[in-house]
Amino acid sequence: MLGNTFLEWEIINGLRFRTMVGIDAAFNRTHVFNSSINGLTGASPSTIPSGNASASQELDWLNENLLTYEKTVHGITALRPWPATRRSAMISGC
Repeated sequence: MLGNTFLEWEIINGLRFRTMVGIDAAFNRTHVFNSSINGLTGASPSTIPSGNASASQELDWLNENLLTYEKTVHGITALRPWPATRRSAMISGC
């Protein structure tokens, strides 16, 4: 799952604040069963059947805040951005 959004606000003439948030999430599940009749590819069958189940979640998000000031003097426009970025990731499984 992937998504992002932003919000922009002009505080005063020429001074703008923009915040952006993006999320990338993944959810995985794995189930494995090894029977005593059929072995894995190229291997002989196990005498004892076995199984395994696992799940994992990954959440990666990015929040970026940008403050810009734009000023036009004598037909020349100057733009000064002040960025601030934060990125975090979390992985868990069983």
